[in-house]
Order: sequence, then structure tokens, then C-alpha cells
Amino acid sequence: MVIINVSVYGADFRFSTKNVCIRNGVYEYPASDEPKLLPDEEVINGTGLKLIPRLTDVHFHGCVGYDLCDGTTDAIRHMAEYEYSVGLANICPATMTLPIERIKNICRTAAGYAAAQDGPTSHSRAALIGINLEGPFISPKKTGAQDPKNVIEPKEELIKEFLSCSEGLAKLITIAPEVGGALSCISRQKDKIHFSVGHTAADYDEARAGFDAGADHVTHLFNAMEPMTHRA
Repeated sequence: MVIINVSVYGADFRFSTKNVCIRNGVYEYPASDEPKLLPDEEVINGTGLKLIPRLTDVHFHGCVGYDLCDGTTDAIRHMAEYEYSVGLANICPATMTLPIERIKNICRTAAGYAAAQDGPTSHSRAALIGINLEGPFISPKKTGAQDPKNVIEPKEELIKEFLSCSEGLAKLITIAPEVGGALSCISRQKDKIHFSVGHTAADYDEARAGFDAGADHVTHLFNAMEPMTHRA
């Protein structure tokens, strides 16, 4: 297949008009402005269209009537099929702040699904490459849509249990850095899982401490956080 005159998103983070050949599943940029066609090769005019790499969704809870927290492989499959249909190659869906045993069950179910999927990406659904644990180590002052009765202080042993139950599939966990035990968990487990600052009442210094300890992500920036105020 050859796509001509399409606006391609490149490694320079800009769009530029190119001709693109897709040969044996690999995208190629021919040196010539008029690529040599193979016999009976399909040609698509991409004028006015944009071509981007397939994306990875790192924070969504569910879609098309299914949710990761359903705790079933069927739910994950339906979510993965829909995400693939709209341009997502990989998914890392999120849990809610739930009772610990329910989170562990979700992790086990996701791990089982991931182990059974056909390679990193199938031809009909996005690959499940991770779990985003949105809680339970959040601030009781900024629960948002999370259930406050399931909020607990960060515990390193629980993080290890989540990693074990998910067989390493847990890739991201939301944490409020100002909560007791948070900085220790971040600094000691940062090489095992990505810590995302969110659902937090942290001020500047507390947030800075979280990032200095090893947090490297933010959960829905400016949502369920303290507002910016004068001279703060």
C-alpha cells in the first residue's frame, strides 16, 4: 500500500507532507517523490489527512459499557477492541480507589488476560501493557469521584502486593506526596513502579518533595488538586 500526499507526524514533533509506503507491515518513506509501485499495489490519496503513530492510553477507566473494575477478562477484551478501533495500539487502564482485595483481584484478572493475549498487539484489539492504579494512597481532602472510605495511607508492602498480584503489570500508581509514608514509598519503590502525583492537597514544597523523591507523572493535572493562589 502507498499513501500519497499525507501529513505525517514525525520525530521532530511536526507534521510534514510525505508519501508513505507500507510494505510487509513496515512504514517506509521513499526517497523519490513518486514511489515505485508494486504490481496491483493499492494507492490512497491522503490529501487533507493526517497520519500519526498508534497511541498508548495511560488513563481511562472503561468504555462501551465496560470497566477495568468489572474485574473480568471479557470487560478488558471489549475495551481493548474499542480502543484499537479508534487508533490506540496499547492500553493501561485505571482502577478506582477500591477495597484492597478488590484491587488485587483486578490485578490478577488483568495479569491473566495479558498473559493470554497474542503478542504485544493483536490485529483486532489494543495490547494491555499495564495497569494504572488510581489510589488508594490519595488525600482524603481531594477524593473527587473516589470513595473516601477506601482511602488509606501509603504502605510499601501493599505496593509490593499489587506488583505481585499483577505479575508486574501495575505500571503507575497515584499518590498524594503530603500523606504520611508517601515519600518513603516513592523513594524505595520508584524503580518498580511509576508514582503519579494526584488527588492531592500538596502545596508547592510538598509536591516538589514528591518529585525529588522519584515521582515522575501527574494524574489529571490541576484536577483534584489545590488551586494556584496569590504568592503560594
